Amino acid sequence: MSSRPVLVLDHVTLTFPDGAGEITAVDRASLSLDAGELIAITGPSGSGKSSLLAVASTLQPPTSGSIRLRDRELAGLSSREAATVRRNDIGIVFQQPNLIGSLTATEQLMMTRHLESPWRRRSPKATTRNRALELLERLGLAEARDRNVGALSGGQRQRVNIARALMNSPALLVVDEPTSALDSGRSADVMDLLLELVAEEKAGTLLVTHDEEAARRADRRFTMVDGKLTEDHRALVGS
Repeated sequence: MSSRPVLVLDHVTLTFPDGAGEITAVDRASLSLDAGELIAITGPSGSGKSSLLAVASTLQPPTSGSIRLRDRELAGLSSREAATVRRNDIGIVFQQPNLIGSLTATEQLMMTRHLESPWRRRSPKATTRNRALELLERLGLAEARDRNVGALSGGQRQRVNIARALMNSPALLVVDEPTSALDSGRSADVMDLLLELVAEEKAGTLLVTHDEEAARRADRRFTMVDGKLTEDHRALVGS
């Protein structure tokens, strides 16, 4: 593991107005994530897991607390600054792939590099395509690289989703229920590939999941209940 954490959350709180009062979605959550480490976050529906991912990935600013990505403070960024951080340093795997049906698998990934900030776009188009093809091959999608994603199975689309999130070699990867729409066999396959790529790409990864088997394979595990995050110190498989 890296001696310097990729991500540090320090007493992060997120509240929303609710009539005359407010709802606390994330309640003083703290954690530290290293490069190449995968942390699983489990808990009941409505406990704040997805809200925590939204805050960690700059999709939602926190109400209070500190979020540091590679020693850069993210709390308090403008929406434009936060969008730049997401494009360059954060990969997001949504529960639903949200892919563009008119593009091929390869084009989905190349578009991600095109959206990267101009000062980061150092690679020529051929190199960008090579990166896309490499990721698709590693995810078992070499034969599907030129097919529109609408013609792919659910498992294949989710693998394209993962490849797209890794295209810009992010420091932080946030993954929200990647196997929820898959059967047990495909879920295991997706987790195998995700764990392998996280280790190879050295991306610090936060994984929200209801899949007990997926959670057990993480490097560390946290439980979230009523917005409160607690580390689970039970022995993990493979630890």
